[in-house]
Amino acid sequence: MLRASLLLVMALGSVPAADRSTSQLSRDEAEARLALVLSMARERNDRDLVARVRLAQEQVGDVFAPDPAKAEAIIAGLETLFAIEPGRWRMAGRPVFHPTPAIVVGMGALEPRLRAALAAGDEATVRAVIGELAALLGDQAGLPDSRRPGVRATHAPFTPAAAIDRFLDGLLTHGDVVQACLDGEPLPDRPLRDYAALVLALCDARIAVLAERPDRIDVLDRIAGGACAILTTLQVTNGTFAVPDLRGKQAGPVDGPRPGWLAISGAAGEALIDAGPCGQALLRAGALYDRADWSAAGLRAAAWAAAQPACSSFSANALAVSLLTAAHAAGDSTALAAAAARFRIGVAPGQVVDGPQRGRWIDRRDARTAQHIVLLRAAHDVFAALDADSPDRALAAQIAARAVAALADEAQDVGVTVPALPEVLRHRALDPTPDPRLAEVIRLHTAVCLADQASPRLAPELDDLAALSAVAQREPQR
Repeated sequence: MLRASLLLVMALGSVPAADRSTSQLSRDEAEARLALVLSMARERNDRDLVARVRLAQEQVGDVFAPDPAKAEAIIAGLETLFAIEPGRWRMAGRPVFHPTPAIVVGMGALEPRLRAALAAGDEATVRAVIGELAALLGDQAGLPDSRRPGVRATHAPFTPAAAIDRFLDGLLTHGDVVQACLDGEPLPDRPLRDYAALVLALCDARIAVLAERPDRIDVLDRIAGGACAILTTLQVTNGTFAVPDLRGKQAGPVDGPRPGWLAISGAAGEALIDAGPCGQALLRAGALYDRADWSAAGLRAAAWAAAQPACSSFSANALAVSLLTAAHAAGDSTALAAAAARFRIGVAPGQVVDGPQRGRWIDRRDARTAQHIVLLRAAHDVFAALDADSPDRALAAQIAARAVAALADEAQDVGVTVPALPEVLRHRALDPTPDPRLAEVIRLHTAVCLADQASPRLAPELDDLAALSAVAQREPQR
C-alpha cells in the first residue's frame, strides 16, 4: 500500500517543498481538501479521475499517522491537477471556500432547517436561517468552491454579418450535438440540457441569420426541429426529462422513455437542471415555429416545476423561475404568480448583501460565476414579466443590480471568467441607472466572445455568440 502511495505521488508530479509542510496538517483538513478534489472530479464526469481520487483517499488514510508528509504530498499532487494551490484554498490566484471543522458542524445543523423552511414556504424562517449561516461563514459567505482564470481581450469594430459568422463558426464546436439533431438520434452520453441550449441559441439568432445569412436558415431550422423532437421524445410523463444512463443502472426494466435513459426519481433540484432549460427551449421554439406540441411539452414541464416546493439549491430554484416566466409568456395564467413566489423564497434570500462577496449567493456552489449567471437571469425574467408596481419586481431589480455589480467587480479584478453577454446586455436594457462599470463589462464580454480562446473552459456558449448581433447592431462603429 505504501509503495502504491509513492507511485501515485510520482505519477502526479513533484510538489514544491514549501507546499509540503505538514506541521499544521490535521486529519479534518486533509479530509476537506480531498473532498474538494473529489467533487471537482465528479463534476468532470471522468470515471478514471474519480477512481484516482478515491484511491488517493485510501492512501492518505493509510499513511497519515505514520508519515503525514507523504499524505500531504498525495493531496498536494491531486490539487495541482485541478489548478488548486496546494494547501492554500486558492484557485486562479483567488480564495475558494474553506470548510473548517466549525463550519462543517454548523452547516450540518443549519441545512436541514433551511430545507424544511424552503419546502414549507416559510419565508421568514428561510431568511432567519440564512442569516445564521451568514454569521457562521463570516467573510467566506459567497465564496465559491472553485474558480476559473480570468481573460481580458480587446476587439475591433465588427458588423452584424461578422457577428452571425462568429455564431455559425461556434456551431461547429458543437458538431456532435448538431449532427445528433440532424440524425434525430440523441447521443448516449450528453444531457438533454445541451440540446436545449442549442435550441435557445438558435431562437435568439434566427432573426439575425435571416437578415445576414438567409441561405443558412433552412439547415438551422432543421437543427432546431431535430433538437425539439429529441426533447419531446425523452420527456417523462410527469413533465421532467430523462437523463442518460451513464453508470449502467438500467440493468432491469426500462424506467425511462427509452433504453439507455433514466427518469429522475430524486430531488426536484436535480431534475430542474434539465427540466428548466428543456422546458424553456420547447416553449420558445413552440412560439417561434408555431408548434403547439412543443409548447404543450414545455407547459407540462412548467406545471411540474410549479408543483414542486423550493429546494436548497438557489440556482435550481432560479431555473424553475425562468421556466415559469416562459410559461407565463406562453399563456399559462398561473405561472407568473408561481414564478414570483419561487423567486421570493428560493432565490432572493440567498444573495449576500454585504461583505467582500456582496452580490454573490451564499452557497459555495451557487457562488460560482456560471451559477451566478443563472441566478441573474431569473432576476431579469421576473423583473421583465411583472407589473411596474409589483413589490416582487422591485425586489428583482435590487437582486439584479447587486448581481451585476458582482460581475463588474470580477471583471475589474481579473477579467471575464465565464462569458455572460446576453445578461449584461439585458441589464443595460432593463435598468435605467445601471452600475457605471456596466459599459466596460459589456465591452470585455463582447471581446472575449469574439476572441479565439486557447482553453475550451473559457469558450463562450452559443447564447453568448448569438448576442453578438445585438452589440453589432447597436454599436456598429465600435
